[in-house]
Amino acid sequence: NDETTIFKVTGSSLLAAGVGLDVSVVAMTTGIALDISDLDALTTGTGIKLYSNSADATARVLLDIKNDHASAAGVIPLKIVQDAPTSTNFFKAITIGTFSIWYGNENTPNGALSGTKGDILLDGSATGQAFWCTGTTNWTALA
Repeated sequence: NDETTIFKVTGSSLLAAGVGLDVSVVAMTTGIALDISDLDALTTGTGIKLYSNSADATARVLLDIKNDHASAAGVIPLKIVQDAPTSTNFFKAITIGTFSIWYGNENTPNGALSGTKGDILLDGSATGQAFWCTGTTNWTALA
């Protein structure tokens, strides 16, 4: 009757250097290896969460994306698309800590986009200039 967890994989201490879940799709050419779609009802939840609370100071990686073939020049290692503008003509694509990376529709952000000091806007002018936020609606063009 408990539907809070549908599928759970639990590894014991014997799995210290193992793999928790290994999905092999070596023969797949045009399919999708992992499809998590139909998150249409999601409101305040999270589609995918990686979380670590280890106090160990050893260097480690929580997400590793690598295209490992020098000839595979057409591969896009990470693609992020935001169809809905956060503010007219401006799309928030990534938030890192307390600042964000935006992209625009070749419109200047000054007075038109509220950001946080340190935010970056790509394609913020007719010439494709990048801007950085110096505070609220004040943006300075980069080179």
